[in-house]
Amino acid sequence: MIRHVLPFLLSTILLALSPVARALDVPIWFQYAVDFTDASTSSGDDYLTDLSPVAAAGVLLRVTRLSDGVLLYDDFVADSGTDVGCATVTGMSAFEDYRLAVVSKASVNGNIVSVLNNDTDNAKYACVVPSFRPSSVPGLTVTLTTNIADQWRTMAAATWAMRRSNAGLSGENLRFYTQRYVNPDGSMCGSCVRLVDSGPPLILAAYMCPSAECLNTFTKTLIVHEMGHMVARYANAGQKAHANYGYVPPPGGCIGEAGDSHALNSEEYQGAAAAEGIAHFWAAYAFNDESELDCAFDWYGDWIDWENNGHTTGSVWDADLVSCAIYPNLALLTHGIGSGDYAADMCTAGAGRAVEYDWLRMLWDLVSAEGIPVEDVYDIWDAADPQGWASDGTDAAAAMSAGAATVGWQPETDTEAAFNGTDR
Repeated sequence: MIRHVLPFLLSTILLALSPVARALDVPIWFQYAVDFTDASTSSGDDYLTDLSPVAAAGVLLRVTRLSDGVLLYDDFVADSGTDVGCATVTGMSAFEDYRLAVVSKASVNGNIVSVLNNDTDNAKYACVVPSFRPSSVPGLTVTLTTNIADQWRTMAAATWAMRRSNAGLSGENLRFYTQRYVNPDGSMCGSCVRLVDSGPPLILAAYMCPSAECLNTFTKTLIVHEMGHMVARYANAGQKAHANYGYVPPPGGCIGEAGDSHALNSEEYQGAAAAEGIAHFWAAYAFNDESELDCAFDWYGDWIDWENNGHTTGSVWDADLVSCAIYPNLALLTHGIGSGDYAADMCTAGAGRAVEYDWLRMLWDLVSAEGIPVEDVYDIWDAADPQGWASDGTDAAAAMSAGAATVGWQPETDTEAAFNGTDR
């Protein structure tokens, strides 16, 4: 049963069918409408940089003949290179009416991505054309575009990321709920990953606060950041990194966003910085070309104090453009800060301490500068045994080096860790 049927926009209908009226083969194309607030053509950020509809790779399509309820098509559509989100439905007739439904579930690069309303109903969303009759005009192609909504933005960003790389995963279920997560103590998180079922099969889910309730929840970067936590855990048999964030408030360390226990540039224990850094890395890779030197994305938070000088009100927030390729950050070029180690320059950077930003750049450099495949980065993560790190995570740097030795990339990993300051 399909619940939460949403309004449907038929963006383009190009009529062209085979001249044979009683047995028509109809190519149907699918797109997600998006309105990402961090869609940008600034330096770096090479993909999903405007508000153009995103092709629905691998989405689930159901086509039902209304006269007798027969399902003509009930499967994931093909994902073949650039021709994504397209299925040819055979045996249709110009004398019959059909129901078309695109469901918020997709099979992409060997894994399932789905978006559900909440963890009680577990209902998928559907975009529906309740009654559609093909034309007998030769060469009919139908292009269907969803309405703009939280679930379709999530599908667009998450399936795009999975197309970029599956991180070596196969047969996993990456689930998103468009709701806040309620913790046992009654507190809520706006965006976080939780274990749904220990399996088999293992199921993890990212909880995303509805955009009507939370600011900036449905930016492409935040969606894929939370997905990055799922990917890292699936790569490690579902295990969660043992990460005590150990946030160090000013003046002893760097502070990120007001009211948060951690942010991109807050000083944390290595384990926490690494766990967040690998999620930042996944988002960076999803939207940037690793062969280029200008990896960047817009930070999805309300503000960030790059200079660590106590900026706390509206107009004085530092720029949100984050460079994941080099340090200094593009936003810092005018401030004269320049080395490979933000934590050493701007924070106390004690033993076993780091910032997420340095881990993001270290992991990006493994791929961009050292040529290490993305799936090997996650093999290193798995071999580093993050769930077995010390309670304060101070052994994370050494564990990542040992994991890299197991996978065969220790010299490269140690080089980038030293440059970016993640080796304390």
